[in-house]
Amino acid sequence: MSTSLRDDVNLARIFEKLGHQLEEIRVRALTNILSKLDHKLVSLHDLIQEKHFLIRLLEWFNFPNAPKQSEVIDLMYQLSQVHDFDSKGAFRM
Repeated sequence: MSTSLRDDVNLARIFEKLGHQLEEIRVRALTNILSKLDHKLVSLHDLIQEKHFLIRLLEWFNFPNAPKQSEVIDLMYQLSQVHDFDSKGAFRM
């Protein structure tokens, strides 16, 4: 995990569960992340730094049944609007 993610919130296991074979586990992981965003326990800025999270969101649509597609697409859109530039104006990832 990158060091930019808040130290008091460990999302590594939740990110893993986004790719679980069981649909119910994937949905609960997504709901958990969305809830943490809603309650400001993590921010979009935190999540955009996590390469594995972004990959899991894209892989969401590879499963035979991909529920909550609109929520995943909305989250991906929100993440795409996050701009993280360093002091010299270069994009940080």
